[in-house]
Amino acid sequence: MKKLIIYTLSLILIILFTYTSFKYLERKKYEDLGNELINKIELYGTTNSKLPESVKDLNLDIEMGEGPYYKKLDNNTYEVYFNIGFDNSSIIYKSNSKNWKFKE
Repeated sequence: MKKLIIYTLSLILIILFTYTSFKYLERKKYEDLGNELINKIELYGTTNSKLPESVKDLNLDIEMGEGPYYKKLDNNTYEVYFNIGFDNSSIIYKSNSKNWKFKE
């Protein structure tokens, strides 16, 4: 009986570790993709003294789907975000806080 409990707890720990690892890797992948776009937006802003109106100003050919999407909020701030899945999950970068936020 004691061995069964130990095996069960071990299995649960392995599943939790695997799930957490996959979530971390997925978020890291989105952050890396988003950071590429952010770097281009920041370079455009430095070069042109203004934010781009859309990704078309950056001369990028970005695939639609999950993202990354760019939204200019005002003359100084913007968001880069991903829409993930069908349950309104998203990953959002806000330029004023320079932070990624995960909404599930």
